[in-house]
Amino acid sequence: MKIREFIVNPYILAVLGVWFFTSFVIIFYIDWTFAGVSLLGTVCFFFYISAVYQFILYKGVPWIERKEDDLFMSLWYAWPVYVLSSLTIFLLADELWAFAYAAGGAAGILIGEFRHAGLAEKGERKQIEAQAQ
Repeated sequence: MKIREFIVNPYILAVLGVWFFTSFVIIFYIDWTFAGVSLLGTVCFFFYISAVYQFILYKGVPWIERKEDDLFMSLWYAWPVYVLSSLTIFLLADELWAFAYAAGGAAGILIGEFRHAGLAEKGERKQIEAQAQ
């Protein structure tokens, strides 16, 4: 998937919208604690997206039929965890903590998806080069 296709993908646009909204709300209240919570959300969701690709989408799970749209399926697995973890933080701490975590989580999802889209494109190039030889 090329960068232009990645940016205009409706799923990515939805995640970008959530990221921009939560970042805009939290930027007025930012301090080191919220920056740490946001970074924690980024790291957690980057690893979560990586785990979804590694263990579910690439390896395959017997009871889940293999789909062609990995981007949609990875976001399909990510959104319940994203919403429930943000809601849990909201109930345990405060709405600003939840917004900071949501902003970081959306950034982690975008970074993870961008990384795996790049890896998929690199794999396609190698496959085309191998067929050409």
